Amino acid sequence: MKQKEITTNRLHITKRKLPHWQIGGSWYFITFRTKGLELPPEARSMVTDAILHDHKKRYELALAVVMPDHVHILMRPMADGSGNYFSP
Repeated sequence: MKQKEITTNRLHITKRKLPHWQIGGSWYFITFRTKGLELPPEARSMVTDAILHDHKKRYELALAVVMPDHVHILMRPMADGSGNYFSP
């Protein structure tokens, strides 16, 4: 299970498979894709529901586009109540 990361308004750098640079309160354009398959409509609906789940709880969602083989999201993490921000 992924550990919850919290960022402040300072630059926060982590490395997983790729380096991740984060600044709390900034807007992020996120893209991810499937590996060699297309999602059926029911699965795309599940992805949309998952994206909407934390809207206005952990992040402000400006837009999300769920395509058969990839997803685009424009979002801004929200403050967690202690002056830090949730990780995108």
